[in-house]
Amino acid sequence: MRFVKNYLLQHACNHGSVKCTRNIAQVFDKTVHNETGDNLGRLVIHENEEASDAVYHFCKKRGCKEKLLRKIIDDVCNSDLVICNRKNPIVLSFPLNDEEGKKIGNLGIELNEEPADAVYRFFSLHGLFGRGWELSAVINQVCDFPSITCTRKKAVKFQEDNFHMGSVNIGSLVIWEDVEVVDILYQKRLEYNLTIDDQIKAFNIICSRRDIYCERNRAVVYELKQITKRDFEKYGNETCSRKYNGWQYLSSFTNSYVGSKFSSVVAQNVVQRIVEHCLFSLSTLVMLWFLAFLFFRSSRPKDSFHIGHELALYATIFLFISIWQARFIEPRNDIDRLMHIHEGLLPDLIILEDEEPVDAILLWGKKAAKDHHPIVREKIYWDLLEKTCAEIENVECKRKRAWEHIDMGQITVYGMVHKISFFNPSVDPNACKRNSYCVNDEVKRAALGICRRINPPPTNCTDDLKSHIIDQLKAFEEGRLDKKDSYTKLGLEMDTPHEELFPAAAKMIRERKMNYSPFERVDNGTLSYPQWDRHSTEAFHVMDIHEKIKDSESREWNDKPCTPYFGGALCAKTDKDGNMKIEV
Repeated sequence: MRFVKNYLLQHACNHGSVKCTRNIAQVFDKTVHNETGDNLGRLVIHENEEASDAVYHFCKKRGCKEKLLRKIIDDVCNSDLVICNRKNPIVLSFPLNDEEGKKIGNLGIELNEEPADAVYRFFSLHGLFGRGWELSAVINQVCDFPSITCTRKKAVKFQEDNFHMGSVNIGSLVIWEDVEVVDILYQKRLEYNLTIDDQIKAFNIICSRRDIYCERNRAVVYELKQITKRDFEKYGNETCSRKYNGWQYLSSFTNSYVGSKFSSVVAQNVVQRIVEHCLFSLSTLVMLWFLAFLFFRSSRPKDSFHIGHELALYATIFLFISIWQARFIEPRNDIDRLMHIHEGLLPDLIILEDEEPVDAILLWGKKAAKDHHPIVREKIYWDLLEKTCAEIENVECKRKRAWEHIDMGQITVYGMVHKISFFNPSVDPNACKRNSYCVNDEVKRAALGICRRINPPPTNCTDDLKSHIIDQLKAFEEGRLDKKDSYTKLGLEMDTPHEELFPAAAKMIRERKMNYSPFERVDNGTLSYPQWDRHSTEAFHVMDIHEKIKDSESREWNDKPCTPYFGGALCAKTDKDGNMKIEV
């Protein structure tokens, strides 16, 4: 539109009989009067101005009240040539830059708008949530400006007095910055007995707005926080580990300069072993007593000190050592409990809509095992599965075996990102025992589940997604032996029972024209060795994989998290005795 205007203007101004003094058009030019008919002056608005902002600055100079301001904005926006993008004027605007000093945009605070809400709107419009910016930090900085008044430092991402969800008017709906839209709508759906389609439509109405950031499109149906591995030890080892020199864990002391220096010294292994030794306090007491004895028996006259003075000093030394030992060296219950939680703290368990609880718990267990091992197949894993299935509401645990999770990318429709996650049932022999088409059925169900949350769905959404998942699954199966995970190579999952390991490996080996036992050949022993080709190489590779996880001890070693060294050139694990070994 502007290009056409400039093109026509250029041709008109090149005409000899036309005189052009500017290239910006005036879309509004009228004299404005107040309620009593007094002349406020001439209001001129140009095409490159936001009408509401121009009116605000015009009225600010003339002391207009808000009622008159709103009336003038309505009159201007109803005129023929004016295009109003918003009717709420910006009263304060200043630029925001990124870490490198590049300008991101102008943060504008509208009339009667809470500054925290303006900052949230700016974050959403400029994609700062996805860049890892901290909203609360910017809000605090904005509210520190002398010209800005903040009544709250928590932003409202959505607010409507009469919000409709389906055919129900649920009344006032307020969604704060730290709450996901889909979680609130899920609760309202259960509260008013609405359908999943009602929830999805309401979600798309809210999250289609550019000034609202929605991180998820599936609600949290179960959440468990403060999970501590030490609370799930097998044989009574869940008691608190005793921490000597507990003061070094107190931030009130270690944050100081002197405290930080002392803590760095005490944290050394040599110092820790000395302090924890049972003779440390006794040795310190004897040493101080000996120094006091030398002091009394020094060059000073012997009768200058009474025997009572010596006894009082010895008693004071004993009392000082006792208090020092109890306060600064011996373990303390509050410190022990703090370290008990800190050292065994695991990630939060979150289960979303349409997720089978056991699948979510297995993914959680793999993530938790990166720092705390073992998790999967251990007591904490089965206890959490039982606890979750007993406590989770409106969701039924349909199985106790996890399926293989395959990340197949994502699609973005109407600005919303939809992850394509497929859970392969073929890793569970019981899942497809009665239904040979179970994988195809699961592909169809996954495609339908994703398309259902897109409103309206694209043309051929389900068929296109099914084709994508089938192609991705085929490519995944072809490259299965190239994966790093031993269970993935064998077409199994981490929670597979021991008795299923050998049959899975033997099946893969037989498919490559070999048997597992070195004393048996598929050729009835006519050849002393198999023919070396791609199939035989893969078969021996499968044998090596099975050797890594053939029993409980080997599986525990295989499942340990590997720590990279030398820039990732080598990878090391620790055995049960704490010895570090390089894994080949």
